[in-house]
Amino acid sequence: MDQRVMQLRAEQWKSLLEAQANSGLTKSKWCEENNVPRWQFFRWQRKLRAEALAAQQPTAASPAEPAFAELDIPSENQVISFRPAPADCGGSSSTVRITCGRFSVEVSAGEIDVCFLSAVLKAVSHAD
Repeated sequence: MDQRVMQLRAEQWKSLLEAQANSGLTKSKWCEENNVPRWQFFRWQRKLRAEALAAQQPTAASPAEPAFAELDIPSENQVISFRPAPADCGGSSSTVRITCGRFSVEVSAGEIDVCFLSAVLKAVSHAD
């Protein structure tokens, strides 16, 4: 089948799957009320999920690399605060773990004294 036609159908089904998800109805009930064959709904759902998963998987030619975030270091005597990352960014915890060699430091969400955290991190980095 023509690639363009398949792409168009996939877009249409993405819209239908999203409409069902936002409807508050079960998939079966939504299909019944919208005259969509259940077998077709679930076939497209499997197909689109598999495509989305394949697009997220690193290939052998381009392995996944660790992600790092650059942090601005505030001046001394400042208090910094952080909030956990939102769920849509993969955040599921209210702590940050910093690992250096065989030592780890966990910091809970909230206000943190920069001097104290700096001293702890220096001690951990020199301890290993």
